[in-house]
Amino acid sequence: MSQTVNAQSIRLIQPIFVNDTDVTQTTVLGQDNANHSVSAIISRIEQDLDMGQKDFLLFVTTSHKQNDCDWHMHHKVIDVIKQRFAERIHLTVDVCLCGVREDGHCCVPDDPIKTQQQLGTLAQTCVTAGADSVAPSDMQPFTVATIRALTNKPIISYSTKFRSVQYAAFRQVVDSVPHSDRWYQLNVRDRAAAIKSSIHYAAQGADYLMVKPGMSSIDLIQPIREATQKPVGVYQTSGEWQSIQGHSQMDQMLQETHAVFQRAGAAFMISYGARLLQKTLK
Repeated sequence: MSQTVNAQSIRLIQPIFVNDTDVTQTTVLGQDNANHSVSAIISRIEQDLDMGQKDFLLFVTTSHKQNDCDWHMHHKVIDVIKQRFAERIHLTVDVCLCGVREDGHCCVPDDPIKTQQQLGTLAQTCVTAGADSVAPSDMQPFTVATIRALTNKPIISYSTKFRSVQYAAFRQVVDSVPHSDRWYQLNVRDRAAAIKSSIHYAAQGADYLMVKPGMSSIDLIQPIREATQKPVGVYQTSGEWQSIQGHSQMDQMLQETHAVFQRAGAAFMISYGARLLQKTLK
C-alpha cells in the first residue's frame, strides 16, 4: 500500500472508555482500548497527544446500572479531562442511555417523553462540563432536535445506524446488552430508510452525520452527503476492529480500511485504531 496517504486528510477520532472505579480494566478490544480509571485516562491521552492523536470520543461506563441517572460521573470525567487538556484536545461525548440502563436499551422503552428528558439532560451535562461536541447515538426520532434546542455546540449524529451484530464487543466493554430487539435501529437491507434517516437528523440541526458500521455502509456516504450537504463520517465498529487487531498484518489492514473510507468520501473515521493510524501513516 502506498505510504503517501495523508492521515490528516480525514479526521481520525479515537474512542476512549472511562469507568467509575479506581481500576483500569482490560477489554476484548485490546491493550490500547482499555476501560480506564479516571486517573489513568490522563496518562493515556498524554501518550496519544505524543503520537499526534487529538480527537476523542468518550464513553463513560458505570458498574451499577440504573434507569434514572444523575450523570454525576459523566460530568466528573469530562471536567477532569478538559481541565487538564483544555484546547489541546477535541473531546466529543457519546450521548445515549444504553450504558447506564438496566435493560441495556438506548431509550426508555415505551416512554419517548422521558427518553428525551434524560437524553437532553445528559447532553446539557456534557456541555456544561466542557465537552467540545456531543454525539447522540440513540437513534430516537427527536433527540438531535432536543439537543439543538439546548446548545450551539457541534452535534455529531449517529444518523444512519444499522441493527448490526458488529457491536457485540463494544456492548461487552460497557456491560450493555439489550434485553430485547433494538427496534429503533435500521434494517441493514433498507437503503432508502438509511438515507432518509440521515436527512431527518440533518434537518433537525446535526452538524455532522455518520454511517455505522463503517465498511458495510460505504455505499451510503456519497448519497447522504449529496442529499444533506453535510459532512458524513464512518464508525469502524468493535466487530470490524476485532477482525483487524487479530490480523497478522494489522497495520496494513488498518491502513487499507482508512484508504477505502477516504476514497468513499468520509469526512471522519471513528476507529479503535485511530491512534495507531496516526503513527503508521506518518
